[in-house]
Amino acid sequence: MPAVAVLGMQWGDEGKGKIVDFLARDFDYVVRFNGGDNAGHAVKVGGRRVGLRIVPAGVLHPHVTNVIAAGTVVNPQTLLDEAEDIPLDRLAISDRAHVVLPRHLEADRGRGTMGRGIGPAYADKALRFHAVRVGDLLRPGHKLAVLRKFARRFRECVCDTTALLNDALDRGKRVLLEGAQGALLDVDHGTYPYVTASSTVAGGACAGAGIPPRRLGRVIGVVKSYMTRVGPGPFPTEAPAREADALRKTGLEFGEWAGRLRRCGWLDLVALKHAVMLNAPDELALTKLDVARAMKRVRVCVEYRGARPVYDEVGADDLPTFVAKRAKVPVTILSFGADRRDTMQRGS
Repeated sequence: MPAVAVLGMQWGDEGKGKIVDFLARDFDYVVRFNGGDNAGHAVKVGGRRVGLRIVPAGVLHPHVTNVIAAGTVVNPQTLLDEAEDIPLDRLAISDRAHVVLPRHLEADRGRGTMGRGIGPAYADKALRFHAVRVGDLLRPGHKLAVLRKFARRFRECVCDTTALLNDALDRGKRVLLEGAQGALLDVDHGTYPYVTASSTVAGGACAGAGIPPRRLGRVIGVVKSYMTRVGPGPFPTEAPAREADALRKTGLEFGEWAGRLRRCGWLDLVALKHAVMLNAPDELALTKLDVARAMKRVRVCVEYRGARPVYDEVGADDLPTFVAKRAKVPVTILSFGADRRDTMQRGS
């Protein structure tokens, strides 16, 4: 059975975690293929809210094996912290995943990023001289206590996840790939240099997970009913202060871990078409429709004249059909709130 990927179509924060949690009931493996603890998910089930930083969002389903694949970078302390709050008895960590070290955190301070050391860790990976991989932590003699503790706690979880996943697919198991960030933050195809350090698009999902492209059978793109962005970079549809504040307050648009205010603006269908071109999604999940309903009508950028966005106003209930028609991709999943029960599937 081919794998399925859930990918962000914007600048991240689209609600991928809750879509993965919603779908995971039908899968055997959920795989985080890129990024690190700079890309957390919030999942709410039965009123209980769980914040995740690098553990995949399938963790709340006891039958799911959660995989941190080779394309990620792992902060050992973050994973140790998560293990205190979440049962991680069905966790597999790639021995090829790179490690975020204290020097990466130090190098990241004052750079305008979240300061999680992600960029420096990927830079060391590319340099190939000073990088440390998770498999290296299983060898004795580490000076840092956190590395020794990580090795003791997760020794049995570390494995060749590339072989694990390809074997699972050979056996007909159901594999769901979970993306971090969004297409507009892709290191090659996003709004460079205001991007993340890894590939966030469908091709990167295959590379990061270690499965060939022909084994990816379905792509689900996640789109928020409006747009947000954390940190600097271009944002043509960013709303004026009063409108942005209203969106932020209604949508609770604060960073999951850093607590930074998200810049808020209107849905950009020109940017969405770019993300569709990069990812060729089979279907879209449209999230934060509860926010659109609270505002009754939302603005949607349908084209640009020069550098100026041109807007249509769309009623909240008409938004899924409007997006599907303009993006030429069916909207099959609708999300009206944070809880798992607030998500529904509909026919294409």
